[in-house]
Amino acid sequence: MSSIIWDRDVAEVYDQTYRAMFEPSVLDPIVELLAGLARAGPVLEFAVGTGRVALPLSARGVAVHGLELSPHMAAQLRAKPGAGAVPVTIGDMTTTQVPGAPFALVYLVANTIMNVTSQDAQLAVFANAAAQLAPGGCFVVEVIVPQLRRVPPARPPGSSPWTPITSGSRPSTTWPGRSRGRTTGSKPAAAWCATPRPTGTSGRPSSTSWPGSRACGSGTAGRAGTAPPSPPTARARSRYSRRSSERERAGW
Repeated sequence: MSSIIWDRDVAEVYDQTYRAMFEPSVLDPIVELLAGLARAGPVLEFAVGTGRVALPLSARGVAVHGLELSPHMAAQLRAKPGAGAVPVTIGDMTTTQVPGAPFALVYLVANTIMNVTSQDAQLAVFANAAAQLAPGGCFVVEVIVPQLRRVPPARPPGSSPWTPITSGSRPSTTWPGRSRGRTTGSKPAAAWCATPRPTGTSGRPSSTSWPGSRACGSGTAGRAGTAPPSPPTARARSRYSRRSSERERAGW
């Protein structure tokens, strides 16, 4: 199965863990939007969970049906006031058809599409929603917008994912996304940027990606594979430092 399923331990503490998401300031705008899109028709919530959205939407007079993969999450919903008006079907939102179709609205909130862990399965979620919608119906998905600047660029198969980025005399290794190679105060900074490593016959990189290059996701000036100008003393320290020499001998 390519979907994440919550077990009993998670279900029992879910509402308390995410209690901020139950605040009226968070929940009311969601319910208002969905009620308007429902247009008095029946609606279906994929991954209905403990009923955070379904129950207040049902209280607005909307006929809500739920689909939930985890029986433990569904049990938490069924124990709440008003749950009798929200029938829940246990099943996978990639394939399960719910009694009561067609629906005026199918919705999937709280980034739950990310619990479906393959692209093919995510596409199946959309197909399953479309198959259960009435003509003119809506499928609403709430999901974060990823920060693409932090996503490593594609690299050729077989190449190393890490390219050293150095500044100053004492490079130190950090992970992508944790550092952008900034120099703070007198301490030189370094990072490993997930960019392709062009190699020669010796296996050493023929160029270095520097902070500020497009390959590192920074918006500052610089060109991938090209080192920005630096003072002669900094270049000398970097070139002849003991650690740089050790990296050269190690094949970097």
